[in-house]
Parts: sequence; structure tokens; C-alpha cells
Amino acid sequence: MSTDKKFCRKSRSTSAQKQNIQTSTRGFVAMIPFKLKEVISGWQPEWPEILKEFPMNILFTNYGEPRGVLYEPDLQTFSDQPAKATLTYRTVTPSDFQVRVAVNNSSGEDQSQKYRDDELIFFAHGRDLREAMFVTTMNGIHPKEPASIRMWPAREQEELRSCIADHWPPPPERRVREPLVFGIIRKSQGEANLVFIPQRQARRLAAIHTAISEATTWKSFCDLMPIDDLWKVTSELRDRHPLPAMTDEFDDRWLPFGYHDGDWPDWPEQLMENWLPSRICAEYGKLEGSLLNGDFLILDVTRTEEIVQALLREGFQLRHDPRLVRRACGHWVAKRESMGKLQRGHPEPGVPVCKQSHHRNQEPRRRQNPLDSRIVTRKRLRRAPRNLSPCLTRGLCGLLDDLCMCHAK
Repeated sequence: MSTDKKFCRKSRSTSAQKQNIQTSTRGFVAMIPFKLKEVISGWQPEWPEILKEFPMNILFTNYGEPRGVLYEPDLQTFSDQPAKATLTYRTVTPSDFQVRVAVNNSSGEDQSQKYRDDELIFFAHGRDLREAMFVTTMNGIHPKEPASIRMWPAREQEELRSCIADHWPPPPERRVREPLVFGIIRKSQGEANLVFIPQRQARRLAAIHTAISEATTWKSFCDLMPIDDLWKVTSELRDRHPLPAMTDEFDDRWLPFGYHDGDWPDWPEQLMENWLPSRICAEYGKLEGSLLNGDFLILDVTRTEEIVQALLREGFQLRHDPRLVRRACGHWVAKRESMGKLQRGHPEPGVPVCKQSHHRNQEPRRRQNPLDSRIVTRKRLRRAPRNLSPCLTRGLCGLLDDLCMCHAK
């Protein structure tokens, strides 16, 4: 016989018994998300039609708790098969959890599967998105999910629209040029370069460099990184190392292998040749080679006004923002004297600074052998003239690490 008093006649219980009954009753919260077609207007013909039926995001929360776990769509995982279309949603804070949503192309039924790594922990389905998401989210937060009181979307509507447009670009005749930001970056020994970057790319690269230079913990790094780049970093890190705890001190060894070789993140001076018309690159610029990272474009800073006018005649929208350009090129870092990871004092605005790797739990190195004085050598490299690329010093530091390892063996 059931002891749940909700399904029985009213009992003559004492006030203490009534209190016990009330506290044992557990509520739930079900979150019904908006569909993409409800938040993104002007759906383009080249975008998949079935993508309209997927949720903008998925939110899990518990009854009576001001915490939640937000999942955002990873558009690179979208698959449209004859029978059904699928899309994977990942947590904004990196974790081993993911939700796979499938929409039946013929009946419109929705299915959702919640995974922790490769383990299926929940399955739900419904006749439409509302019914499927009701059943999916009413189970609340898994004990191991990264719940937080910060539950706002990682992408605004316009940013999400731009991400969809990046995955399914329009044909050339309908393609609209993105505005370019430009500015002069000055380097050591008086060298300078005029750099043009698409506005969204500049903001993305600036956010990556800011996250690397300002993060103090793994959580602060995750909060500062663009969501799509963060997923790529964690995907590569998961293959070789367990994900760090939120409170772990940030370590640049968690970054992709290409970081210390100068191959990640992107180098705007190298990609500028793809963003600008070839005629302008040939007339006002020249290609130079770097030691490790290949050729890059140099524009004549003395002809800045001519280059700007030529691009305006080509139909480009331009905005002068040298600070954003410096940040996107890695030529700007915040002052971090308290952390002891950069030299004291502000660096010159145009001089890139190499961030020193954190090698904890290591004994102090002897300075008798030049290969053992890596810290001193790193400091010299940060002040040494380089070939325009902030990636070059990172590459040299990586080579010094290899030499030290070989010497230790």
C-alpha cells in the first residue's frame, strides 16, 4: 500500500507528521526553450530548413535552487540525414556532459539523449519540441554537472545568427562584406605594420589573447574565452589530460600544442592576404618570412591614407581601432604584477610580450649551465627584437624547453 498521502484520503495526522510529509514531497522544474526560428528572423535559403526546429539552448535546473546548467548548440556537429537531423549541445562551462537532440524529418517528433562521456544517462522523446524538452529537463541537474548561478546565454541572437551564417555562407552574389578594423602596430626596433582585420575576427582573437594573459584559474579562462574556441581547446585537452577543476590555477600547458609554436591562435598579419584584395596587397605591401610561422604581409604605414581610400573605393567599410587590432595581434597584455607571471611594469603598447609557462613542482634550476638558466633566457627573449610575430617568441621558448629536456636526459 502506498504511503504517499497525496494519493490517499485525508489522514488524521499530527502537525509533526504533516511537516514530515511536506518536506518529503519533491517538486521539479521543466524548461521549455525557444526554437531557433523563434529567435532568428530572416531565415536564409542556404540554411538547413530542419535547423529551425531545434532549440536555441537547453537549461537544466532544480526546484528551489538558484543554479542551472546551460547547454549551447555546437553547429559543427549538425547532421541532416534522410530519416532525421541531429545536433549536439554542450555545456557552456566545459564538462563531460552533452545532450544530443534529434528531429524526425517526416513526423516532426523530437528525441533527446543526455550523455556523460559515452555513457547514456537519460533518454526522452515527444511528439514535438515542447513535449520532449519538458520530459528532458524535468529531471534536473546531474550531481556531476557544472551548475552555476550564471545562466545567461553564451551567444546573443545576432552572434548566433552570425555563427549559422559562417557554417552555411551565402553565394558570392549575395555575400555582404564584413566591416574591417585597422590600426598600426609598432614593434621593437621601430618596425611597424598596418593591419586590417574583419571586425568579428578581431574581437574573437582579442578575447582569446585576453583570456590567456588575464586568466588566473581554469574557471576564469573559461569565462573569458569565446565559446566555440573554448570547446576546441577542451576537446584537444581531453584527449591528453583530464579536464582541470574550476579552481585550478591556470596553466598555459593546457592550451593547444600549436600555442607554443605560434600556430594558435590565428596570426592576423599572415591571414591579411586572404582578407584584402590581391591588387591592394601587391601595390601597397610585400611578403616577408618569419623563422617558424611562414610568410606574412607587411603594408607600408607611410601610405596608410592611400590604402584606406583604395579600400573604400572597393566598397569596404572601415573603422579605425588600433587598440582592438593590437589586442587581436597579441601585442597587448594586462599588467599582472601580483601574479608574478610577467615582468614588472607595463610593456610598450606595440611590443608583444611572451607569457611565461608555469612549471610547478620543479626544483630551481642551476645557473652554471646556459641550458639550465631557461628563466633568464625567457626574460631576454621577451625583450629581444622579433620578426613582427608575437608567436615567434613562444616558438623559441618552446624550442628552449625541448633543449632543456634533452640536456636533462
